[in-house]
Amino acid sequence: MSWICEEWPLPLAGDCADAWDRLAEDGVHPHIQTTRWWVEVWLEHFASDGVRVLAFRRDRDVRALLPMWERRERDPRSPVSHRVLSPAGDGFTDALPLLVRDGDGEAMEQVAAWLDDASRRVHEARLLPLIEGTASFPLAERLAGRGWERQRVEGNPLLDLSPGWEALERAVGKNLRHDVAKKKRRLAEVGHVVELTLETCCDTTLLAGLTELSRLRFQAEGHKSSLLDPARRAFIGKVGRLATERGAFACYTCREEGGLVAYRLGFLHRGAFFDWITSYDPAFFPFSIGKLMLWDVVEDLCRRGVTRLDFMAGEEDYKLKWNPEVRGMWRLRHRRPGPVNALRDGVRALGRMKAAWKL
Repeated sequence: MSWICEEWPLPLAGDCADAWDRLAEDGVHPHIQTTRWWVEVWLEHFASDGVRVLAFRRDRDVRALLPMWERRERDPRSPVSHRVLSPAGDGFTDALPLLVRDGDGEAMEQVAAWLDDASRRVHEARLLPLIEGTASFPLAERLAGRGWERQRVEGNPLLDLSPGWEALERAVGKNLRHDVAKKKRRLAEVGHVVELTLETCCDTTLLAGLTELSRLRFQAEGHKSSLLDPARRAFIGKVGRLATERGAFACYTCREEGGLVAYRLGFLHRGAFFDWITSYDPAFFPFSIGKLMLWDVVEDLCRRGVTRLDFMAGEEDYKLKWNPEVRGMWRLRHRRPGPVNALRDGVRALGRMKAAWKL
């Protein structure tokens, strides 16, 4: 039996869709952002021509799937554009949608060989991120062995909730426990009564409330949010509606007399809560409302039988205080030598020099 790499049309249907769904649910920690419906919504909102799903199969057995996007990018300061190859999802997601069974070295070698060959035909090929401990991570070592640049960009904290709330509460640092108790007392002393609610339906009213809270925080603190970008907000709305239909939408809100104080927008999938977008009312910053809310969210997740909390990308201090397992997230890149990349590097270097000169 020989290996075949073929392209599948989008959207996927029939046997192709079934093959995606089987591979997406394989592995120790299936990720919400590798589900077929998530990737197809991303393609609908952000991708144009050039996206293709590559199916690597041996005989009739589909062993790996990889949606790739080839397009032209241009730095506005440069007179030329360059051709880029990257996974679909690059730029607004946390999980690389390479679907492959855990431990399938043969399939991984086929994917690595295809990517390495394709990288010679474009100015730049990149993969971001490859997450340690996932089925796709061995691809990082295989491509590094073929000369691709490999760089750790950030971490993905993953909190094991299976020991239960009482055990987790004892395991966190004493400073965190005391600070939460103190801030809750202060909140009560000034007369604030906030209520934690799990919202399982994404509708226009909820989305508008989340957006408004994000806007208030941006005005007060300059904190950026995907909800403030119209294109990304439309994507979030569509994902939220589809997640609602599948019983996966999970947005924790803190409210006082019906008014929104803070939120943690996420998803429940295969026993995990994926903590995606968060914000809070700046007026509640002195009470560390985000810290208090996360404390109550972790307890509620444990009570509901959720077994892990995936903080997704970023190693912020509030995540690390829970002593999670931090899985590295790696970027792989191959750049073809030549005048196009040399010119781009020169333009960027000139831009850095100008910025430094202004300082």
